[in-house]
Amino acid sequence: MLSLLASAGAQDSVLLSAFEGSDLVTQSVAARIPVILAHELEGRDDLDIITLEDIHQVGGWSAEIYMASCPRGQYPGCSLVVAQSGGAHYAVTGMVRPAEASEAQAADESQPPESPAKRGDSLAVQASPLPETTPLIQAEVEIYLLDVTGEKDPVDLVFHYEASDEATFTHDVLFLLDELISGEVGQVIDIRKEPEQPRDDGELQARIKELEELEQEMGVVENQPGGEQSGPYREHRARYSLDRVVTMEDQPWEDMGLTPREYTQWWNSGWDIITWREMNDGRLGRFLLRPLLGATFGFSAERYHARYALEPLKLTVQEVYAVQSLEAGFGPSLGLSGGYGLSSRTEMEFAVMLEGGSYDTDIDQEIYHSEVDSIVSETSYTNMLKVLLGVRYSPLTGLTWRPIAGAGLVYARGTKVTAHVDLPRPELPVLNAPNLLAARLMGGMESRITRSMDFFLQVPLDVIVLGGAAQVHDEGARYLENKEDPPYAFPLAAALQAGLQFRLGATPAGQPYGQKNTSAEDELMLDDY
Repeated sequence: MLSLLASAGAQDSVLLSAFEGSDLVTQSVAARIPVILAHELEGRDDLDIITLEDIHQVGGWSAEIYMASCPRGQYPGCSLVVAQSGGAHYAVTGMVRPAEASEAQAADESQPPESPAKRGDSLAVQASPLPETTPLIQAEVEIYLLDVTGEKDPVDLVFHYEASDEATFTHDVLFLLDELISGEVGQVIDIRKEPEQPRDDGELQARIKELEELEQEMGVVENQPGGEQSGPYREHRARYSLDRVVTMEDQPWEDMGLTPREYTQWWNSGWDIITWREMNDGRLGRFLLRPLLGATFGFSAERYHARYALEPLKLTVQEVYAVQSLEAGFGPSLGLSGGYGLSSRTEMEFAVMLEGGSYDTDIDQEIYHSEVDSIVSETSYTNMLKVLLGVRYSPLTGLTWRPIAGAGLVYARGTKVTAHVDLPRPELPVLNAPNLLAARLMGGMESRITRSMDFFLQVPLDVIVLGGAAQVHDEGARYLENKEDPPYAFPLAAALQAGLQFRLGATPAGQPYGQKNTSAEDELMLDDY
């Protein structure tokens, strides 16, 4: 039909994106336009036609869901994102509005209209045969022709659509598309059947007021300088209540794969759907890795105290008394924590840590009825190994700064005295390294740096529940006097730790968010977010 496109060079590709209807009635025309354009382009060897169904992933969503969730008035920007994801050179999208009243339209309104298509029906229409003529006879269609490469300025023109003469409409649109591709768009004349006449001042003021009201209702996009939005953006939107959302006739959350509660939270957040989903997916289906560094105070210090008594004449060992215990100490904390997201806010956590402290060794020798001599008195450095198995919870996944909490069990193991000193007498016992089980509670916060990296600060508190008591060795004749009573183990350990959290992997591409958050816990997302 049209042959203005040069055949030389690589074949150009065009995305026939979704069109936006200004109301429920015009949705039927909006759903039909990509279909009739694709039908007219069949057999064109110089163009590679791409539909939304051909693009399987746009930031983790299918192209259909991404466009169905596109905020009103943002279809050019959303189409540009989809076209970039699908590798298209050009994109076609637009807005459909009712035409001004005419005799033909008035006559049509006297007939019972068919049920209007709800928003998102275009997704099903694209996969079906060419539909029947829509009940709306006339409409104005604002066409956006976008050059994805950015080499050519976008084209924005309003065309007149009549259901009885769709061939003229498609001819005009595709003519303009060929002009854009061939580089002749600067010389394009106005090919609309009914050019718009300049409006009088009263009509202009009415339109300005209408736009202001629409802006107040739908919001203004932030971070959108100079043209279509192709990255994360946030809008100021009029807040919706859950009661209002569940009464919406078109049920927009269904096309997005969300529950009414999730749709309300997405709308009130102001974020585009991809950014909101990544924020609220949080930990779900991801592996998390956290190197951490900090300081600890608690039962990370150890002490070995021994005394032995010698017979005065032969100097043989007659009695040995030894105590090994845990004591309060201060030292560095180093570790690596990993986890797997069970839900958007909960993960199973496994961590290995080393917590430093001092190891004091005191060994005294006593000859019966003589003075006590100190044989060994040394202080060295020790590391207590801790292994954690627990859960970690972050309730406010969508916030930049958010609290975290955790709980679990910690297995801790100390060291033997022989790792620090050589015992002066073979009779001195080598007691087992301290072993204990502690319960852990943790609180803290984390802050988003990038979409896959966070900073975190946490304060874990460990309480001994099993083991940790001092070990005592006492054998031989009763020569020793004033033996040291076994001390009680210091039962607590607290730390201040900080590090970076890396979220690895992602949820399955295109899987609707609402299908993943089905647990009772996930229904507790904040209504005011």
